[in-house]
Amino acid sequence: MSILLLLGRFAVAGVALLLTSCASTTLVNEWRAPAAEDTPFRSILVIGVANQESNRRVFEDALTRELEARGVAAAPSYRFLPKSDVVADEQTLLALVRDAGADAVIITHVVEERDEVRYTPGYVSGIGSPGFYGHYRSAWTYWHPPQMDQFKIAVLETDLWDAESQSLVWSGTTETFEPRDVGKEVIGFSKLIVDALARNRLIQSAATTR
Repeated sequence: MSILLLLGRFAVAGVALLLTSCASTTLVNEWRAPAAEDTPFRSILVIGVANQESNRRVFEDALTRELEARGVAAAPSYRFLPKSDVVADEQTLLALVRDAGADAVIITHVVEERDEVRYTPGYVSGIGSPGFYGHYRSAWTYWHPPQMDQFKIAVLETDLWDAESQSLVWSGTTETFEPRDVGKEVIGFSKLIVDALARNRLIQSAATTR
């Protein structure tokens, strides 16, 4: 599937980007194309698929800053495509990539938001010993009732595409526990993703040629 089809597919879904800090976001799986070159990309266009413009811009800015901190030339897509609720046609998106001067495109979208329940069984705590004193002490035992906690999990997919060949070179899935404030929490997510790209030798410095 090309980057054009992928962007159109998930923009129609109109999902919001829900992110959290690295402490509560984990990279649950990742894939690197076996045929991907070891020469890092030097310029990346960042696309966040979201129906809320503020979420999109916060996300794209954070990931752009993290890439630039590693010496990669990066640009958020909102500079070239202002509206987040409009699905770009093929020619528009190709022009967007060309205008950004990007040799790679990174796209993040929400795959799933689900509620999970964690059950903790009840238990008794206390101290006992033989004899009537032991009986007395055992009367001070405490019953801790069972607990049931409900929390949200946001599953995001981030894909890195070669802009020239439109081939997928890396894909990662993250799970976020109780996503809250995007502005405060997206920083850890961005670092997690960029660390993975660096570990897979897909990014380096802007001075590196491909």
